[in-house]
Amino acid sequence: MTSKKEDILNTCILSVLAVVIFLRAPILLTAPRFYDEDGWCFFKYAYENSFFKSLFVVHPHKGYLDVFLNISAYLSSIVPLTFAPAIFAFIAFFIQLIPLAIVLWGRSFFFDTYLKK
Repeated sequence: MTSKKEDILNTCILSVLAVVIFLRAPILLTAPRFYDEDGWCFFKYAYENSFFKSLFVVHPHKGYLDVFLNISAYLSSIVPLTFAPAIFAFIAFFIQLIPLAIVLWGRSFFFDTYLKK
């Protein structure tokens, strides 16, 4: 169990890391666009098919199931087209934060101090 002090510190660290990720390429979130096969393949398939069909599709050019990308494609297909690239971009941004949060809040032999984290 983490203390309130540790939670506040972890939240501050995660916030700083989120800003660093944003500053690496701010245009990806301020002016989002479909990247590579996001639009012509994943978004198009999710737009034309049901949720379950688009969730469990294995695209031939990838050869494996990509659940996060399929969920992103479906969520972007239910909003107006002008906002669809933003959904992709923000989901990708938050997915990048998940491993950082796991390291900060998780308990591990390898990451038992803040210096190791």
